[in-house]
Amino acid sequence: MKKVFLWSAMALLSVFVLSFSSCNEDDVTEGEIKITDVEVGHHNSGKGTIGKDLHIEFKAYAERKIKAIEILITQGGKEFLLQQYTTGKYVGVLNTEFHEHIELPASTFKPGVYQLRIVVIDSEGHVDGIRGLLTLEAASTTGAPSVVLVSPNESAKKGVAGGSIEIEATIETSNAIKEIELELHGSTEKEITLPASILAKYVGKSGKIRFKETLTIPNDCPAGEYHFHFTVEDANGKQGMGEFEGFTVTSK
Repeated sequence: MKKVFLWSAMALLSVFVLSFSSCNEDDVTEGEIKITDVEVGHHNSGKGTIGKDLHIEFKAYAERKIKAIEILITQGGKEFLLQQYTTGKYVGVLNTEFHEHIELPASTFKPGVYQLRIVVIDSEGHVDGIRGLLTLEAASTTGAPSVVLVSPNESAKKGVAGGSIEIEATIETSNAIKEIELELHGSTEKEITLPASILAKYVGKSGKIRFKETLTIPNDCPAGEYHFHFTVEDANGKQGMGEFEGFTVTSK
């Protein structure tokens, strides 16, 4: 259920509306570093919830090896380094697919519109990046569904592409359930399909609900480590999410 989000190159003095622009440093030769296919926020919404994590995904290409990647947020002249990567899988390579869920500390941010900067530095010190608007929202404290994910968990954290997965969660909602969505976020984003016969058990229900179903991991899900999302949306459009990080998918 991905949505296409408009991350495009714009002049630096343009108004940034749901888009990113280049923010090259003066000493950069054009084409040395490229950042493409940017996704920010759940379903590429350009929004984040304070106190939770922010989904960021993009591809970085460099003629020289990547030395560092920085994710920064600014507002009113104040800049906060959200995360810096100087070691690990994104560093020491020419091409990389960046995909992380980065915490937005409640002690640092207040609701509002911020500027998000993604910066890539290569091994020779060349710097390139993109920037765009990011809306940070307060976590809903009333009315939103509560989701406690029981499984996957630390003792049940592996699955096979095309194979079965046992999913269990406790849902509490004062409003009727409108939608349930299960997703795996890793090197790519894959949705675990809920058949209509299973959805029918839960849609329209409210109160305390136990969800326990055997579903299928997508056949084309690449092997790797994933962040599991269990999202419930109620009839008023409010969402609650249960998460498990570190779910591993293997090939058949």
